[in-house]
Amino acid sequence: MVLRVAQQTIYGSIIQRNNASLARLMETNLQSSTQKRINAPSDDPNGAATVLQTRCDLSQLAQYK
Repeated sequence: MVLRVAQQTIYGSIIQRNNASLARLMETNLQSSTQKRINAPSDDPNGAATVLQTRCDLSQLAQYK
């Protein structure tokens, strides 16, 4: 059984992979330029919650001093 793959399917697959690679590259570039792993809460919701809780704890400790 011979399957025929249309050129449009091949090109679509290549473009999709290139776009995914570009998105990963842009995210890595943003992280390296800001030197932060979490730049928006959507990057890592659990990590963002941890960061916010730590900031709150530090603020409370500063007030206690």
